[in-house]
Amino acid sequence: MVAGGAVALSAATASAAEPTVSRDEVRAIVAEMLQDAQSRSSLQGSAANAGYENGFFISSGDGNNRLNVNAFGQIRYTANFRQPGASDLQVDPATGPLTNQPGAPFTSENFGFSLRRAAVILSGNVINPDLTFKFRLISESAPISFQPTVDASGVPVGGGDFFASDSDIIFDDAYGRYQFLPGWFVQAGQFRTPFTREFFIAETKTLAADYSIVQDIFGGDYTQGILLEYQQPEWGFYASFNDGLGSIGTEFNSFQGSPTFPVTGQAAYAVTARGEWYFAGSRQQLEDFTSLQSDPYAGVVGAAVHWQQSRRLDSSNFPSTFDPLLGGTTSTGATADILTYTLDAQVEANGWSVYAGFVGNFVSIDPIAGSVDGDENDTDSYGVVVQGSYRFLPELEAFARWDGLFFDQGLFSSASPTSATELRLKNLQFLTFGLNYYLAGHAAKFTLDTVFAFNPASRQDDSFGTFAGLGGSSVLSSTQGLLGATNGFEAALRAQFQFAF
Repeated sequence: MVAGGAVALSAATASAAEPTVSRDEVRAIVAEMLQDAQSRSSLQGSAANAGYENGFFISSGDGNNRLNVNAFGQIRYTANFRQPGASDLQVDPATGPLTNQPGAPFTSENFGFSLRRAAVILSGNVINPDLTFKFRLISESAPISFQPTVDASGVPVGGGDFFASDSDIIFDDAYGRYQFLPGWFVQAGQFRTPFTREFFIAETKTLAADYSIVQDIFGGDYTQGILLEYQQPEWGFYASFNDGLGSIGTEFNSFQGSPTFPVTGQAAYAVTARGEWYFAGSRQQLEDFTSLQSDPYAGVVGAAVHWQQSRRLDSSNFPSTFDPLLGGTTSTGATADILTYTLDAQVEANGWSVYAGFVGNFVSIDPIAGSVDGDENDTDSYGVVVQGSYRFLPELEAFARWDGLFFDQGLFSSASPTSATELRLKNLQFLTFGLNYYLAGHAAKFTLDTVFAFNPASRQDDSFGTFAGLGGSSVLSSTQGLLGATNGFEAALRAQFQFAF
């Protein structure tokens, strides 16, 4: 009994020694624990994520802010073979020998490497996934151009020289984009002109080593402006108010640099509209010009129209630096209104693909001679491209492409083409054929192709004519490897390796 009493006394003493906890204190402890849990959950939600998903990315935990980083490069070796004529051998029939620029392509064979393109792309969203952006910093190989000799007022006097421009690093894509309703987008900045289907395809996903010649000449390149876009699984519509074809990097007070092909510089205003119908398959499958052997049938047809009006210049107060322009004059400037339109279609399935496009181009040119406007000169020109491919092995694909350019004779000055050369200067045809080897899809691809000119694609400048859009005087030297030949054949062999992530 003594032992039991001792135990009871000890328990009572211990119980009396323990501090009592009130209900209020318990509530305070629970509230503190809940607050700490909420704080930890909030910190976890705001933590950044990073990784690789079709490119490197860094993102906030909630996905409202994200930056994607992509890049690609295209290294090309070009071998050009041509039969040069008198104008290619530094001889101007009107003025005699041309001044030779060291390294100018006057020989019948030209070889060398070029970094065709190298780009870094930054894209993503801010605030929420509906507000997106894209900036693309790119360096492209620059075309070789012919610069005519001019007098103090800028009027060509005969002769001239070839110059190879340095490659610049520029922004081509630079825009913000907002989805304000499901399927509805508004976009502002600098972006691809929503004109041809071909230019909707990225440079890394073309069929040949580069875009078609029709795209180079008539496609429109980049523009600056605003774009309204509506997208549904089967339909796509685009409407843009912009600065005109080829107005990349221009200021608001810039003027049109050339009304010929390709059009460059800034118009007074321009509007572009395009519609597309995806009648089979998915949009994602049609984002390139190739087809896997396992791909289902897919297709899209589209149409577009573009109108632009150039600035009206007072030549009496403006010493123009335009190239020689059209209309049979040696005017120092001109205004040009352009209407261009296109129809195109793309289909593919089970390893084969076909694309066809037609472009019509109407130009109304009003030459300026001194301070008096000249007579208007209207021209209609056309371009047609048809290409196809077949992937006979999972990694190996063969392709071929035909380009046809059909120019209005009004594009040439009254002093140039003789009756013997008139037809070949108006109608130019090209054949491109080759192979693609896909090491890792478009992420690592090797292309070997040949561009063959059926008609001599001579430079048309100065006393040779006023069409400044082909051969050594245009983009075709860098994109297609064509330098121009006044008679005989010309062919360019291109070997290109591409990497992208």
